[in-house]
Amino acid sequence: VWTEGVHAIVEAPLGYKPDLDTALDFYLPESRQRVEASLQQALETGEPFRIEVQVRGALSGTVKWCELRGYPRYAADGRIDYLMG
Repeated sequence: VWTEGVHAIVEAPLGYKPDLDTALDFYLPESRQRVEASLQQALETGEPFRIEVQVRGALSGTVKWCELRGYPRYAADGRIDYLMG
């Protein structure tokens, strides 16, 4: 689920609901690799992450630097249920 701020950064309409692959397409290739690695590590270790990445606006094509944070959230059984950022 994206906030209004994320929609504004990537220049997507407020009703837009991407799947994971589509959401990752907004990142420039090097940033996408860092995001994927950070997500995987957080899911494996339970450690949060904070990285600076570049995204490209869907409408303007403008490249923007953003700080991406990911915090694991746990289900009642103690397993990681999702990441929030």
